[in-house]
Amino acid sequence: MKTAISVPDDVFHEVDKVARERHSSRSEIIVSALREYLERRRSGDLLKALNEAYAAAETPKEYEVRQKAKKRYSRSPEEGGTMKRLCLVIMLVLPALLAPLPAGAAGSTLTEKEAPTLSEDRLAGVIRNEHCIILYYDPVAESRDDEAWSRFQATPQQLADRLMKAMMAMADRVQASGKFYKVNSKGFSPDAIARILADTGTVQKRPESPSIVTYVLNRPIAYRFRGTARPDMLPWFVHEVMGYFIYAVKTDKGDFLRGGWTFTDTNASFISLAGAGKESREFNGRTETVQVYKFVSRPYEGFACEYERIYSSDGRLLASIENYGKNGKFGYFDYDRSGTMQYRVKYTTPEPAP
Repeated sequence: MKTAISVPDDVFHEVDKVARERHSSRSEIIVSALREYLERRRSGDLLKALNEAYAAAETPKEYEVRQKAKKRYSRSPEEGGTMKRLCLVIMLVLPALLAPLPAGAAGSTLTEKEAPTLSEDRLAGVIRNEHCIILYYDPVAESRDDEAWSRFQATPQQLADRLMKAMMAMADRVQASGKFYKVNSKGFSPDAIARILADTGTVQKRPESPSIVTYVLNRPIAYRFRGTARPDMLPWFVHEVMGYFIYAVKTDKGDFLRGGWTFTDTNASFISLAGAGKESREFNGRTETVQVYKFVSRPYEGFACEYERIYSSDGRLLASIENYGKNGKFGYFDYDRSGTMQYRVKYTTPEPAP
């Protein structure tokens, strides 16, 4: 979205100077500054809420209630185990019981401006001549994932659309060359369906919906994806699917990407705060006392994702450490304090699924 704003001359000249130093546009510098301000405001509000919650000393009445609760639910190992299992069942089942049923299949919600729809006649030409990412779907054959609905309140198609939009945002940010399209394969000829089946790696009689494929001049390469794109590990999907179009520079600090890497939004409804505290961490070659917030997502397909958000003493977001279980553990860092996570580190040993 474009808008016009008024800034003082001294601020404009400072922005222009920084833009030249970083080989960026003035718009990128202003957007980075606004994002940093909003992130610091959110983190400040969260820190204030936590401080207020833990500031007051426990009253005698609260202590008495807590002791009674401990006695009530710890009468014996057997009873304690039963209570823990009951609580676990409630935590897992209650969201599914309360959640409304998914709406009927409606196909992709991406607009023609975001991802033009390719007809069968245009599909072959685009695949042959362009670098692109294509979302294949068929409203009639759209897959159903009740577990994903109970965890994330979205259908596989809705999650695929979110993934496409996240990739579009990153492509715009890093000035990637690939284009984005969508294809409703319903009614395509047998030859076209056969090509789609081969490209998506589907062994069924019709393409699995939704499916996403990366193409480079007629070749489906690098990555293909079918089914549910977990939103709690959206950065992993974005970087995997867009791998061919992301030109990162390897440095001793990690993979450098000028436009910045995508990282998880821990404000999402399916991600919960698991803990917070001050720690001493080494950051950019020196030890700092930082504020660490730990988050965890709702379990899906046997494991939950874990995140650590690391903030400086003045509330600046320094890093996001994200554990995607069997898919690996990654760190996104703002070493230059530019307001953008320009460095990514892939840890050599993937974290085991809980």
